[in-house]
Amino acid sequence: MQIRIVYTIATKIESNTIHNILEGVNMTAVTHPHLQRRLIDTAQITRQTRALFASLSPTQRTWKPAPKEWSVAECFEHLVIAGKLYYPRIRTAIEQAHQRGIYGHDPCRPTPFGILFIGLLRPGASVKVQTSSMFMPMSGGDSEIHERFLAQQEELTELVRLAEGCDLNKVRITSPAIHMISFTLGEALWLQTIHQQLHMQQAYNVCKMDDFPHA
Repeated sequence: MQIRIVYTIATKIESNTIHNILEGVNMTAVTHPHLQRRLIDTAQITRQTRALFASLSPTQRTWKPAPKEWSVAECFEHLVIAGKLYYPRIRTAIEQAHQRGIYGHDPCRPTPFGILFIGLLRPGASVKVQTSSMFMPMSGGDSEIHERFLAQQEELTELVRLAEGCDLNKVRITSPAIHMISFTLGEALWLQTIHQQLHMQQAYNVCKMDDFPHA
């Protein structure tokens, strides 16, 4: 079976477009379009998370469509686990880049593998990626998991800001799941937000199910 992934790399974001997408995002000291886009995505996901959990009861947050399917809370627990594994690696890579002077301002140019992986993780992708056991939610559903996720969003925002000035194409981060796989810094930051968008959509889909509790 041939898998075709249609992919467009945005290399420029006009300032008026940024403000139209999301008001109130602090772009201070962040001039790279790729990093600006990540700040916008992170802020948007943060707002969506607050709104979603505010609208749900603890029962609704932890309701599972089936024993092996995730609840809304488990979608976010998965993201928290991923952040715990990825963010320290991203931070270390950024710190080392600053120490070694690995700077650059070229547009983010994903590698062929990065393009493939981003395509597989985007919401609506036709191919489902199997979740590694190390990323699986284990708590059974914490109704307050969003508080931990929102705290991590602050950390992700900080990492995006720290990446300003670094060469997004030369600095690399090794996957915590498969050490033979690595991503560029630009890819790694992109993967965080697109992964969040994927599971945000999954959480919305859970809420739309016929058997979803009314309260």
